[in-house]
Amino acid sequence: FQRLANHYQVAVMIPDTSPRGKDVPDDEGWDLGQGAGFYVNATQAPWGVKAFTTYLGADTNAWKSWDATELIKETTLLPILITQGSKDGFYEKQLKETTFLKNAEEARNNIQYQMKEGYDHSYFFISTFLEEHFAFHLSHL
Repeated sequence: FQRLANHYQVAVMIPDTSPRGKDVPDDEGWDLGQGAGFYVNATQAPWGVKAFTTYLGADTNAWKSWDATELIKETTLLPILITQGSKDGFYEKQLKETTFLKNAEEARNNIQYQMKEGYDHSYFFISTFLEEHFAFHLSHL
């Protein structure tokens, strides 16, 4: 992405979704604690339930203000482009996009979702669509 950022002369902000710091509850598992990443529809995935319970408590209503699937219902954003690989090892149980997409559509958000057959979510997959994502986002600046 650095080549494309330089080419288009833009700064790229990539927020770290992983909790950091000595006060963050940690866990031996990959799905909780320092270094775990959190994504769309967290409250409907096993890792999301585990993380939200640990960080926010058992009250599922408290989770809503942190869950993108809930937040998208409350706002209208610039267009969003999502690219997902069909062979992502986490896709079937952990990356449930349907509720997010439904909520976005009901809130009249412009979401473009594309499933790429045969890909996972590795750097190599991401590198195949960076040019497309740069063009998409730059067209909305």
